[in-house]
Amino acid sequence: MNNTVVIGLGYVGLTYALHIASLGYKVVGVEENPITRMKVKNGELPFFEKGLDIVLSDVLKRELFDIVSPEEFKLVSNHTRDKSFVFIITVGTPVKNKAVQYHAIEKVFSFLSENMSQYDSLALRSTVSPGLTRKLCENLPIKIKYCFAPERTIEGSALEELSTLPQVYGANDIESKLFFESYFNEFHSEVISVSNSEAAELVKLTSNVFRDVIFGFSNEIASIAFNYNVQSKEIIDACNYKYPRCNIPYSGPVAGPCLSKDSYILINDSGLNSIIINARKLNENYVLSILSKVLEDSHIASACILGLAFKGTPPTSDVRDSLAISIATYLKERKIVVYGFDPIIFPSDFDLIGA
Repeated sequence: MNNTVVIGLGYVGLTYALHIASLGYKVVGVEENPITRMKVKNGELPFFEKGLDIVLSDVLKRELFDIVSPEEFKLVSNHTRDKSFVFIITVGTPVKNKAVQYHAIEKVFSFLSENMSQYDSLALRSTVSPGLTRKLCENLPIKIKYCFAPERTIEGSALEELSTLPQVYGANDIESKLFFESYFNEFHSEVISVSNSEAAELVKLTSNVFRDVIFGFSNEIASIAFNYNVQSKEIIDACNYKYPRCNIPYSGPVAGPCLSKDSYILINDSGLNSIIINARKLNENYVLSILSKVLEDSHIASACILGLAFKGTPPTSDVRDSLAISIATYLKERKIVVYGFDPIIFPSDFDLIGA
C-alpha cells in the first residue's frame, strides 16, 4: 500500500486523514500552521467534529498518523523513497469579493513540483472550478497518476458519511482510473468513477448548488407568503403531506463555506444570468430583509444571536461564512448591542462574530 500524504489539516483534510488512519493505514499530515500542528500532535482538535477526538487519540497511540510541516516533509520524503506517495490535497479555496481564491492550491502545487517523483499519485479534494485539476496536474514537471475526488460529507457527521457515502472520482487516463479505483476501495464502501476530472469537479459543484437553489426557492415562497400574512411552513407542510412529487425544505438561513462558494464557482464559469445567481442573491439577503422588516416597527436596544456556527444540525464549530457575522454587523451598525450564544464554537470565534 502506498503511503498517504494529506496536505492541509482543516475540516476536510484532518477528518479524511484520520478516517484512513483509523482503518490501519499509515498517514502523514502536512500542515503549514504551527498552532494547528501543535494541537493535533497533542491530541487536541482545532475544530469540533463528532467522534473525531476519539479517533485522533487512537491513531496517535497506534503511531498511524504523523503531523509535519512542509519543511519537515521534504526531509522525510528524501529518506523514504523506497515507497511512492499518494498525495491528497485538501487545502481551502475561500471566496473573497464573490471570487474563489486559489492561492493555497497554487502554493501546494509549487511545493509538489519540487517534492514528487514519477511514481507518486495525486487526488485533489479541494473544491475547484471545472478544468483546474487537469491544468494543475499536467503543468507539473513530471507525469503522474491523478484524479479529482470530491469531498461531499456534512460537517458534524463527516466520519459516519466517509464510511457510508460513495466516493466519486474522475481520472483522465486508464492507468489513473484503475489505480484510484483500487486505492479508494480500501477506504470507502462504494466507489463511482466518472468520465474525467471535469465531470467529478461538476459532481461536487452540482450537489451543493442544487441545494442552494432549492433553499432559495423555499425562501422566495416565504417572502411571497409574508405579503399575504401566511406562514410558509403551513404551505410547505401541506404541499409535502402524502404528496410524492413534493419534497420542499423549510425556508431559513442558508450559509456556510460550501453552498455560497460553489454557486459562485459555477456562476463565474458559466457567465450566465441564471437561476443559480438569483437563488444565491436571495439566500444572501433573506435573513437581513426579515430583520429590516422587524426593526421598522420596533425599538430594540439589544439582541442575542442563538447559534453562531453556519448551521446547527448536525452540530459544528465552523463559523466560516456564517450568517451570524452578517446579522451581528447589521445590528451593530444600527447601534444595537449584540450578544451571542453557541455551545460548540471555540471562545476565540466569538470575536470573529462580533458578539
